Amino acid sequence: MKRLVLLLSIVVSLGWAQTQDQLHQSNENFDKDHIHAKGIYPSPKSFVDTYKSPEILSTDGDHFNWLFNYVSVGTFIYFFIMMIGVIYFSLASRRRPGHKAFYTDGHHEHKYTLFFDILFFITLDCVLIYFSVIDTRKYFMDPPTGKDVIRIQVMPQQWLWNFRYAGNDGEFGTADDIVTVNEMWIPKGKTVSLEFKSKDVIHGFMVPEIRRQIDALPGTVTRMWFTPNRTGDFEIACMHLCGTAHYKMKGFMKVVDQEDYEAWTKEMSEWSEARYDPNDSQSRWGWAWSM
Repeated sequence: MKRLVLLLSIVVSLGWAQTQDQLHQSNENFDKDHIHAKGIYPSPKSFVDTYKSPEILSTDGDHFNWLFNYVSVGTFIYFFIMMIGVIYFSLASRRRPGHKAFYTDGHHEHKYTLFFDILFFITLDCVLIYFSVIDTRKYFMDPPTGKDVIRIQVMPQQWLWNFRYAGNDGEFGTADDIVTVNEMWIPKGKTVSLEFKSKDVIHGFMVPEIRRQIDALPGTVTRMWFTPNRTGDFEIACMHLCGTAHYKMKGFMKVVDQEDYEAWTKEMSEWSEARYDPNDSQSRWGWAWSM
């Protein structure tokens, strides 16, 4: 038993996990500040660099960052004010020599609590309600369209990510569709529109640099879109506990220049068409594009 525990501790300490090499990717890009799936950094980093927010990738990331920081700072300020009041009144009203403890049921303090309730509601709740309405319409109800939009179907399953591109003909469900596993290529500066449908259970698609997360549901199409503003390799994580091998639910998003993306899609589409097998039902998954 002791030997088994020792072996497990060694495995955990080595950080063995699903790596880019195991996913047939040759460029691990160790020169960039990126946490790879093997669970270690290319070089030692300080505590601040390790736990700071990842650099924003999406053009809309600043908006989500601002909203998150606004709520965090606002709630901290109100919490600080509340704690100052609790400490002050607890000390000022306590029993001590020459002073009898002051007891109250809060009836006389209603005007103060009402004031802070209204202030909290206006400065935090109203702001969140406003941006919830605006952002829901902008980011969930008004999908981008046009020839320049990169369309990708995503079908997660236990425990990997399937991606499908329309190919050179621009139509889904044809022989030249590009199908990849755990690797998604997208071009810098182009709007990327994703449609999700899970093969089995609920999965959560999350790239921290995008500042957004979307659930992939079985039998239902969900959508997300964004515009990457820089190149690099980024890790795709599943945000829901989707089974016993959830820890293996890793993918990689590769953002490249437009020229490299066009060359990749052309080569992959031609290869797919040449290798197309109508009897291979496993690779013919997909659905009619709904946006």
